Amino acid sequence: MVDIIMDFFIKVYNAVGLQGLGAALVVVIAAVWISLFLRRKLNPFRRAKQQYETGNLKKAFSFLLVELEKNPQSKQALLMKADILLELGEYREAESWYYRLIDLKRPGDGIDIFEIQKRLLKPLYHQQKLLDLFSLARELLRMEKNCPSALYYLGLLYMGQLYYREAKKILDRLISVRPRMHEALFAHAVALNQLNELEGALVSLKQAVKVHEEILYNLVLAFTYYNIGNYTESGNILKAINLRFNTFGEEGQYLFALRLSAFCDMKLGRWEEAVDQFRELYDIIGERKGGLTHQKLSQEDIDRGEQE
Repeated sequence: MVDIIMDFFIKVYNAVGLQGLGAALVVVIAAVWISLFLRRKLNPFRRAKQQYETGNLKKAFSFLLVELEKNPQSKQALLMKADILLELGEYREAESWYYRLIDLKRPGDGIDIFEIQKRLLKPLYHQQKLLDLFSLARELLRMEKNCPSALYYLGLLYMGQLYYREAKKILDRLISVRPRMHEALFAHAVALNQLNELEGALVSLKQAVKVHEEILYNLVLAFTYYNIGNYTESGNILKAINLRFNTFGEEGQYLFALRLSAFCDMKLGRWEEAVDQFRELYDIIGERKGGLTHQKLSQEDIDRGEQE
């Protein structure tokens, strides 16, 4: 390349002299700059990475498809494709591409099989491939004694099979090495709730909420206080949720909060507030109850609350 450029300048100098050589130099510099600029701008993998880092997963995916048409064996592009599919909830496809990456592994190519295996845990869990998940988690723990990803999904697996005490032990171990992992703290609290260890569940839930503000975490915290019998604190948390978040991500969360708040008011003797909330609740789900009246539905809940 250098020889070609030098030959070009010699020919220009012989033809037009020093002044023409200067003009040619400007043209060449401009051409090189434009070439580098366009290569940077039109590089599909670079564009995909930029879109991925800003959270625009669908645009990143479209650029990746262009890159993989040009370089179908690009390890970096394949890994990003699998990661995007995972984030989009396409678990079967993500699993397939992670396995393809493992199959393409070659000595010295920079692919970390251990990292890819850790990412495989999530799609296996969401597809309920429990035996594969269990085997992979155990393999990862043999390679890294306290692998956080393996411990987390192994804990979820045990919880899903109702082995709450085993799940608690695994999550205890995970929290000892990752005390600020809010997903682990929340799972730990759920296991403790199922074991009726409510005070311990409160500790984990408070830590989870402190690390990461999440509506679901606050709802379970309020529910735990309710089960302990602290209806005032439960109600205060529910009111604070409305003030902080203004909206709920899912209708089911809102209905749960509304009903729990009504029970708290009822337990505290605030009957008018409780009935208003039950009415709002059944305005939303009344048709699912077969068209029963507000009065009958509210009385059913009041009777249930008095029996608890």
